[in-house]
Amino acid sequence: MSSLPPTTNSPVFNSSFFLRSNDYLTIATADKRYQKLGWIGVFSSLAVAVSLDCGSLTIAGAAVDLSSLSGVTAGTVAASKLLMVDANKDISSFRNLTAVNLTGTLLTAAQPNITSIGTLSSLNVSGGLTASTLTGTLSTAAQPNITSLGTLTTGLQTTINNNTTSFASYARWTNSLTTPMNCVLEMSNIAPRTFELEP
Repeated sequence: MSSLPPTTNSPVFNSSFFLRSNDYLTIATADKRYQKLGWIGVFSSLAVAVSLDCGSLTIAGAAVDLSSLSGVTAGTVAASKLLMVDANKDISSFRNLTAVNLTGTLLTAAQPNITSIGTLSSLNVSGGLTASTLTGTLSTAAQPNITSLGTLTTGLQTTINNNTTSFASYARWTNSLTTPMNCVLEMSNIAPRTFELEP
């Protein structure tokens, strides 16, 4: 099938492709000169001047879900949409975030909803630390700012040092064992004294 070239130029046909006014356009020539539209074609490049209406898209043999691309707002999380940070590389409105590893610095405001943080290799607290229950082993360096320990219940050795010259009143020990409990009192001006408390 062939036809005479049009007398006016258009985005589809260009009369400069024809040498004579009576040249014919064959399918073979059209396949070489023009992009195939309306079915699957292979383009080395595609330039769109205004807009591109694409109902479906396949990249490297895999279908792309175009609905996850539409309606994306930079910096805001939306359900079933791709994530895009804003100009400041910020993003907000996360509901739940699960990560195997977090690298770098994690900053958060006052957050009462953090119920578990797993195992920390280290923790630096610049302000106060309040806990209703501490399980496991609590290790601390010499800390003169601990002013009260409340009631200690332990099956191991407990040491309390008073480095001040003022009177110190310590809380009582509770020994739930059936064996005697040994208490050692050490003072700088006298030798250590050991007391055995019977249950």
